[in-house]
Amino acid sequence: MSRPTAVLATVAATLAATLLAAAPAQAAGEVLVKQRAALTAADRATGVTPPPGGPSLASAEITVEVHGETYFPQAGVRLAQPVPTGGTAVLRFGLGHRSTPNNCQVVGLAEKTIDYDGTDFSLTGGYNPDYFPTPDRPYECALIALESQTGTVLDAFVGSLVNDYQQPDLSVGAVEVAEKTQKVLKLVPGVWTTLDVAVGNSGSVDAGTVSVAGAGKRLKVKGGTVDVGRESTGSVRIQVRLKGRKKTTLTLTAAGAGVSASRQLAVRPAKPAKRPATGGYRSKDGRVSFRIKGGKVVGFRARMQTTCGGYPGLPTYTTNTYDHPRTKVPKSGVVDSLVSGSGYSTRLVMVLKGKKVTRGLFRYAGPNRCSATASFTARRVG
Repeated sequence: MSRPTAVLATVAATLAATLLAAAPAQAAGEVLVKQRAALTAADRATGVTPPPGGPSLASAEITVEVHGETYFPQAGVRLAQPVPTGGTAVLRFGLGHRSTPNNCQVVGLAEKTIDYDGTDFSLTGGYNPDYFPTPDRPYECALIALESQTGTVLDAFVGSLVNDYQQPDLSVGAVEVAEKTQKVLKLVPGVWTTLDVAVGNSGSVDAGTVSVAGAGKRLKVKGGTVDVGRESTGSVRIQVRLKGRKKTTLTLTAAGAGVSASRQLAVRPAKPAKRPATGGYRSKDGRVSFRIKGGKVVGFRARMQTTCGGYPGLPTYTTNTYDHPRTKVPKSGVVDSLVSGSGYSTRLVMVLKGKKVTRGLFRYAGPNRCSATASFTARRVG
């Protein structure tokens, strides 16, 4: 589209040093999410004087929404004096960079023809890269110009953009053992216990890959990582082991994108669970069966309804039998085994005490958004 010489000359006008003051340094983890400028007569470009009694600018509110490398500019413009009825004029909205410390060079420009006597107008770059191409760095300054149809500059405002930065806001949430929230973490000394740790991000920008680590006296911790988006929560599996039989405190820390958060959880030693009895086990409804042999869960089978697909179509339902690899029962009696294959995963959770499974859960996730879940209890049957 055309970009008249008069416009480019206007935006090259010298700006006040206060308007082009250096932007605050971007802190670690901060992401540019918006740019804005509120322009008034105090921002009138040097050398521009509106014609007496003619159309002129009163104010302009400019915002640029930033999503990664995509910029969405828009401007709301108010005229102090409208274009006379039957007349026409052109509003131009430009964004650019400092060509020198006190000059603004436009690299993106949109226009709108005014052919009625209103005073409030809006302009946007939309999705057209011819208007506002993706800049090699964030825009630094903005222009609003009012011209006659012949290209004469009637009025022009120009000033700096203020950048709004945001960063992830992390939190460490609930801690679960075998899918049960722990207020106090009870650990059998010398036994590795799997924890599911919730990591939240209430910020409006992605946290990316977040590392979760743990520390505490007489504790050994194997950390993990989880990807956490904006305004969302993820879960990470870590392992912890207690040395000795004294109370202590576990400190969990989530860190990513230059920010971090932590929480503490009291740890108490626990006695080993009653050794599970060797033999066959079955749930009351018969859907789940397995054996305990040599201190391991073997031959696990679960028959349950599977749901596949869904929106935008309708889900399908089938009944299938699933298995799980043999799994060692630790001294705590808590089994938490997650196995992943080519496009699928199964998770087996059980709390065993002697001849009973007091709490059990089996989950399957596979291709075509297929999933199945079964909660159960079981007892030895032979």
